[in-house]
Amino acid sequence: MIVEQRSEDKYLEVKTASLISKRLRETVIKQINDNPEFQINGLSVGSGNAGDSQTIVWLKEWWKKKKFWPWFVKSSFKTVREIEGKKGKVKKSSLVIDERLLSKEFIDEFNKGKFSIETLSIICPYCRSILKSVEFVIFEKNGKEINGVKCTNKECGRIIENVGITLRYYCGSVLPDSSALQRNIISQDLNTSKFFENFSIILSPIVRKECKDKPQGKREFEELSKLASIERIRLENIGKIEEIPDSLSKEERYERIIKDCITYNAIY
Repeated sequence: MIVEQRSEDKYLEVKTASLISKRLRETVIKQINDNPEFQINGLSVGSGNAGDSQTIVWLKEWWKKKKFWPWFVKSSFKTVREIEGKKGKVKKSSLVIDERLLSKEFIDEFNKGKFSIETLSIICPYCRSILKSVEFVIFEKNGKEINGVKCTNKECGRIIENVGITLRYYCGSVLPDSSALQRNIISQDLNTSKFFENFSIILSPIVRKECKDKPQGKREFEELSKLASIERIRLENIGKIEEIPDSLSKEERYERIIKDCITYNAIY
């Protein structure tokens, strides 16, 4: 690793990365400013910089009325903490990628350059069970509701930490079924604890067909599209709805969805 000051002036790759990230940030800020959901008393967020008077006024007005911050406000910033009336240094949490949570077969194949969702299992760090499925749950931590997973071994059932970031690093794709979409699991999570942040959400043709005329499903499609437009997730529609027969047995439906999971190496 090479660490240098003023690296943008020395390396074309760093300069290019800086320009791309600046352009992406400007795009996201514009979308936030144009979104009525993030306007308060006629004010939009402005540039988002701590030195922008419009941003400071927006922060104060938002906190005064809402008492919570939307996803794009970094609550560890000094300016934000002062508005909240907090003192002292913030304790920042570090994200942990823990490959010990994943099956040895999967890691061994991954390290050889082979990636297959079929070899992926989660290892419970408490009971050492090898899990092909886990339960997605909401639990409380430090006074906040957090989304996570727990062991499905009935004799254990404990919350397994660091699964989200670990799966995102090694896999990163999720294929939700109709039930998950109609319960708005992904969009609700991204507005709270962000388990699914930066995942690729794969929408299979069967799931799109089943949800397209359901109010809850349509609403989730809209929310996911918004989240994709500001690059909090990646959204991919695969296959064609027209090619899905009107009558599929439960077995046929399940087989097609699992086939898509395997093809796109996505967590079901």
